[in-house]
Amino acid sequence: MTDKQKKEFFSKQFKRQWLTQGLNGVPLYLSTTAESGHRMKKFLGFNYSPFLFYYKNNYAEGSYDASDFDRLWLIVRSRINRDREYLSKIIKKYHAIFAGHETWFKNIRSISVEKQSDIRLKRNIQKAGHCLIDSMNLSHVIEIISIGLESDLKKQLVINHQDVSANKILSSLTNIYKPSFINLEEQELRRIKLLSPDLRQPYLSRHAKKYYWFNTNYIGSRVADEKYFLKRLEGLTKSKSAITTNASAGLAWIAKSREVKEIIKMIRATAAWQDQRKVNIFQAIYHAEILIKELSRRIKISVDDLHYLAVKELLNLGEIKELSKLKSDLMIRRRGCFQWLGLNKEIIASGSLFIGLEAKYHSIRQRVGSTPLSIEGTTANSGRATGTVIICRSIKDLAKVRKGNILVTSMTRPEYLSGIKKAAALVTDEGGITCHAAIVSRELGLPCIIGTKIATKALKTGDMVEVNADHGVIKIIKYETRKK
Repeated sequence: MTDKQKKEFFSKQFKRQWLTQGLNGVPLYLSTTAESGHRMKKFLGFNYSPFLFYYKNNYAEGSYDASDFDRLWLIVRSRINRDREYLSKIIKKYHAIFAGHETWFKNIRSISVEKQSDIRLKRNIQKAGHCLIDSMNLSHVIEIISIGLESDLKKQLVINHQDVSANKILSSLTNIYKPSFINLEEQELRRIKLLSPDLRQPYLSRHAKKYYWFNTNYIGSRVADEKYFLKRLEGLTKSKSAITTNASAGLAWIAKSREVKEIIKMIRATAAWQDQRKVNIFQAIYHAEILIKELSRRIKISVDDLHYLAVKELLNLGEIKELSKLKSDLMIRRRGCFQWLGLNKEIIASGSLFIGLEAKYHSIRQRVGSTPLSIEGTTANSGRATGTVIICRSIKDLAKVRKGNILVTSMTRPEYLSGIKKAAALVTDEGGITCHAAIVSRELGLPCIIGTKIATKALKTGDMVEVNADHGVIKIIKYETRKK
C-alpha cells in the first residue's frame, strides 16, 4: 500500500464511530491484545471488528468499533439464555489455555537467555507473542459482557425498583466484589510491615517471588525484587481499607427476581475474571521483556524501539538478525504512528505520513464543541465530592494530582493507583461496572462515575466540578479560562 493509499485509508477510518481508551502503552504489548479480539473467533465463533491505535512516545489510544458492543452482546446474550453455564464454561476454557504457559514462565525465569542460540531465542520470542495473545484471548469477551450486563441490570432495576435510583442501587454492588490483586498485595505487605524489621526478610522474599510481575505495565517491566517491595513497605501510610461488607446481605436487598440474581452472579464472575486477566497480562509482558532485552543486546536496537514492533512482525519473525533492517523504522514509529489491525491484516502509518494524519485524527476527537453544563455516566461507587479537575492521559500526569482533586481519565490502569488515592473522586470516559476504576473506587470508598464518553473532552485541567456519584452526574461549577 502506497503512502497516498494509506493516507486515504486512515482518513476514512478516523470518521468511523470508535470507543477510545487512552493509556501508556506500546504496539508490542497492545497490538497483541487486539489480536486476541480476532483470535477468539476460533473458540467462540465471533470476533471484534478492526482496531485502531494511535501511538506517540509511549502514550497510546486504542479504539474499538463502537457498533461491536451491541452486535456482539446480542450473540453472547442469546447463548447465555440458552445455556446458563455459558459464561463459566468460557472462563474455564480461558484459564485452561493460559495455564499451558505456566511451565514456560518458570523456564524463562530459570534459564540464561544470553546462552540461547539465535534460533532458540527466536522461538521463545514467538512463544511470548502467543502467550501475550492468550493472556487476553477468550477474556476479550469481558468488555462485551460487562457493558451488556450493566445495561440489562439497569433495565431490571427500573422494573423492580421504580421508586429508587437505579444508579444508587448499582453502587451497592460494592457488596459482591472480592478484593482486587492490587488491594490483596497491599494487604499482605501491610501485614509484613507489622513484623519487627529483623523478622521481615523471609516474608519479603516470599512476597517478591509471588508478585515478581507487579512492577509491570503496557510499556514494559521493571524489577520487582525484595528491595522494591521493601521500599514500597516503608512508604506505606495509613490508608482506607477495602470494603468488606457482607455479600449475601447485599444480594438479598438488590435481587428480588431470578433475572437480577443471574445478572449479579455473572457480574461477580466477570469482575473476578477481569482481575485475574490483568495478572496474566502482566506476567506475559514480564517474560516477554526478558527476551526483548536479550534481543536488544544481540541486534543493537534499543528496548524502547523494539517495543514498537507490530504483532505480525513479532509472530512472523524469520532470523532475528533481519530485524536490524527495521531499526530506523522503529525509531520513527516511536515518535508517532497509527496502527490498524483487521482480521489477518495490519497497516501502519508513521513518519511524515503520521504527521500529516495526526492533526486530522485529533480534530475529529477534539473537545466537545458545545461544552455541556453537566455530564452523565454510570455510578461505580456512590458519594459526592467537589474539587478541581486534573485530566490524566498518562502516568506523567499523575504528578499533578493533589489531595482533593477530581481525577478525570479515559480509563484507569493499576499504575494510576497513587493518583487515585489522592483524589476526592474519579471520573472516566469508558468502562463498565467490572472495570478497574469501578473495582478500585469501591475498595477505596471513592465516589466514582464511569462511562461518561466525553469527560476528558468536555473538561479541562483546572475546571471546578461537583461529582454526584449517587445519581451519576458531574456538574460543572466553574471553567478554567479557555485558551482561544
